Amino acid sequence: SKNLKDATISLSIDDYDSEYFGKAITPAVKVNIGSKVLKNGRDYTLKYSNNKKIGKATITIKGKGVYSGTIKKTFKIVPAKQEITDMNFDDFCTITWKMDKYADGYQVRYNSSAPYYYSGGKTIKIDNNATNFFAFTPKLLKSNKTYYLFVRSYKTVNGKTYYGDWSDYWWVT
Repeated sequence: SKNLKDATISLSIDDYDSEYFGKAITPAVKVNIGSKVLKNGRDYTLKYSNNKKIGKATITIKGKGVYSGTIKKTFKIVPAKQEITDMNFDDFCTITWKMDKYADGYQVRYNSSAPYYYSGGKTIKIDNNATNFFAFTPKLLKSNKTYYLFVRSYKTVNGKTYYGDWSDYWWVT
């Protein structure tokens, strides 16, 4: 009998994060012991738990046949990446994005620090998933500067907040 504690486990998702779109998340699992690739169903079984909503999910890998032992791997399920759909800049700036019915709210960020778009700047939290726009006055912005705007959704589960990826940026000068 060979024990799975000696196995290398890899999941088919980046950094063990997966975006939630309303369905169970079941990333593919690859199990190796040394150079041998084990086969699901013959050498091990998989059981997914807490993988149907945003939060922390678990995969239980249990040895089968000549393989023994159990390994658990966790991954995060996060809100889907947001997409800005429109931006208007008249007497005030309005940014609009797609709604995320699974989120608790959104964050809007703007900054002028290209090429470090996703760091620094000002972040505004919107504790309402029923809104999909944010408006602010140009007084918040300095003239003759380019500002980059982003949005992302978030969900709080058992006291832990899970954030989706920031949208691609839109800019205003």
